[in-house]
Amino acid sequence: MGFHLEICALFVKPLVLNRLHSDNFLLLPFFSTLKAARRSGSLGPLNTIPFVMVLGNCGAWIAYGLVVANPYVFWANAPGFLCGLFMFSSSVMLCATQKDRNVLEGLALGFGAILLATAYTTSMVLTTQSARANLCVAVANAFTFAFYASPLSSMGTVFKAKNSASLSLPLLGMSLTNSALWTSYGLSIADKGLVVPNGAGVLLSVLQLAVFFAFRQPSTSATKASA
Repeated sequence: MGFHLEICALFVKPLVLNRLHSDNFLLLPFFSTLKAARRSGSLGPLNTIPFVMVLGNCGAWIAYGLVVANPYVFWANAPGFLCGLFMFSSSVMLCATQKDRNVLEGLALGFGAILLATAYTTSMVLTTQSARANLCVAVANAFTFAFYASPLSSMGTVFKAKNSASLSLPLLGMSLTNSALWTSYGLSIADKGLVVPNGAGVLLSVLQLAVFFAFRQPSTSATKASA
């Protein structure tokens, strides 16, 4: 039994996880959503802050994967980083106001500064592998919490308008699936650095999905059809 659990922890789950990511299974809905938005020239009421959070979150975990030499962590986040670049560029291009554009650009610059400071400290200051790994996982955990909590930034609007149109269902679904997979993998290899932030991500994603469906409004086409 122990041997089978070890095989599952070291090979099966990471391979499944990486297949999901490398095939863009969790990211494909965003491409169709953003392509449609680029064609129409508008993102509508969507909250774009989670989109830039994808970029910072995946970048931080790529750094952690490199430091601890874990190819599973690296390759699971590499496609997400590229998708984050596409999300960020699309969001900046389609922002409705200059204020929204400034927020996204400020977040991206801030994330870049944090990652550069982490890279410098890891390579130039810290002298032990454990210290380097601890710093990178702490930074990655902070980005993960921020990513999973980012849809909450529009909750005030959702409750006030009783309309969840500013929440992205593909993003919430991806967040729940992603956090559940990483929590499972973290438990299988007893890595608290993976379990804690992603376990919180599961709870936040379930909460946000509940809010989404509680305040979901019928589409315009559905409303016209029923009329």
